[in-house]
This record gives sequence, structure tokens and C-alpha cells, in this order.
Amino acid sequence: DGPPQALCCPISQELMQDPVVDCFGHTYERRSINMALLYAPGVSPKTNAPYPDGDAKLQANYAMRDMIEEYMEEEGVSPEEA
Repeated sequence: DGPPQALCCPISQELMQDPVVDCFGHTYERRSINMALLYAPGVSPKTNAPYPDGDAKLQANYAMRDMIEEYMEEEGVSPEEA
């Protein structure tokens, strides 16, 4: 079945391990959004809207990380398997 969609990166569609939130409140896997921002600097990969001042202002999403870790524990998934 796979992990809940809410725990997956909207870019990679994979379970996030290092979730970050942008200034619009969207959460992504850090590696995925960093790659997306290389191809389209200053633009939200989810909405295609320009970020204010061109800066996504990425911050760690600790609440999402906790939910992902809880899911992995409940499902017996190791980080290597995710």
C-alpha cells in the first residue's frame, strides 16, 4: 500500500526523511526541493508562484518528521527501506 500520501514529498512521491516547509507552508523532502529550486530558482514547485524576494525560506518541519518517524516505527520500516 505504501505510506500515507501526506507523509510523501509532492515532488518525489516518496516518504520524506528530511522534511522542510517553505514560506507558503508547503512541505517537501529537502533534497527534492533543493533540486527543483536549481531548475526554477525562486519559484514554488507546487504552485509555480514566485517566492517573495525569490527566497523559499526553507525550515525544518519537525512536526512532520515526528509523524514520519512514528509511522516508520508502527510499520516496522527502517530508514534504509523508506
